[in-house]
Amino acid sequence: YLEVDINFSLGFTRDDGMAVKEIIDEGRFVELEYFSIRIPSEKHFFLHLCSHLWKEASTYPWIKMKRDMSLYKYCDIYYLMNKMPLEITDEITECAKKYGIEKECYCSLVQTKELFSELNPIYNIIKDKLNISDLDIADYVIAPMEKKLYKYIERSTVERLFSEDRCKLLMEVGEWKP
Repeated sequence: YLEVDINFSLGFTRDDGMAVKEIIDEGRFVELEYFSIRIPSEKHFFLHLCSHLWKEASTYPWIKMKRDMSLYKYCDIYYLMNKMPLEITDEITECAKKYGIEKECYCSLVQTKELFSELNPIYNIIKDKLNISDLDIADYVIAPMEKKLYKYIERSTVERLFSEDRCKLLMEVGEWKP
């Protein structure tokens, strides 16, 4: 079984595509045996991983399909956090704010920290610079088609990850307004 996940979006909502264009334009070419490919910079790749993970983890249809909390995505973020140089934290938070993905980055970091308790101190630096006021934000889930908003009644990321049915851990709390 092999799954290839190619994704060019930064979130659920539609945008003008400028963020993705900038990420690609600022990338670098890597020469492979038969072709070359442009890859994003370290800061952009990190932000893409965070936003892609959060898009799936906070969207009801992904939860229903049991494709919302892929452990390998948390492992990728954990790996990058632990090898990340301190100098990149300002760039990461500035880009997150520029692209409007502070929430996505914050939520992915908080859940990764809960799953892997030992993280590079950069975790706290980035988390604090994102300046998120709603600390419960990682507990909310949207159902875009039905325009419903849910909240996890189970606060633990570890318990959610190992739950057989994460949908049963959700409670409807209102209407989702994009």
